[in-house]
Amino acid sequence: MLFFFMFIPIDHHSKWGRSLSSYFPVTLHVEDINAFQSDRSYIFGYEPHSVLPIGVVALADLTASKKNFTSLLAAGYSCIIVPGGVQETFHMEHSSEIAFLKPRRGFVRIAMEMGLPLVPVFCFGQSDVFKWWKLGGQLYLKFSRALKFTPIYFWGLFGYV
Repeated sequence: MLFFFMFIPIDHHSKWGRSLSSYFPVTLHVEDINAFQSDRSYIFGYEPHSVLPIGVVALADLTASKKNFTSLLAAGYSCIIVPGGVQETFHMEHSSEIAFLKPRRGFVRIAMEMGLPLVPVFCFGQSDVFKWWKLGGQLYLKFSRALKFTPIYFWGLFGYV
């Protein structure tokens, strides 16, 4: 059902939009909204990845390759990147937020090279959105890296299972 809503444009003016936003309450805190210019590209570094990065799931999901990333930025688009990836989902724990950033600095380097602002984004409570279960071990990690995602069984408020 979550994927159904990814492709249906629902805004806060529609009856569905009002119902969904009251059932799934989200609060956005922006430090300084006037710091953002509509004619400028930004790189948003989103953490944590968790089971499904709810804050970015409804947006276009592209491969985080350097080629895709730099071409979108050069075309004037802002990009959201979830740097933790498979490694972060492998280390996630219930009721704990895991951020796996140290070896994931490529997006910072690109921001510096292109002279673009880097905006940190953190979704508090991400690990409490779902209940989940996953395998463990090195074989599972290698399998997840080969697939480029971590197979996880999840259920709960946004899981609908």
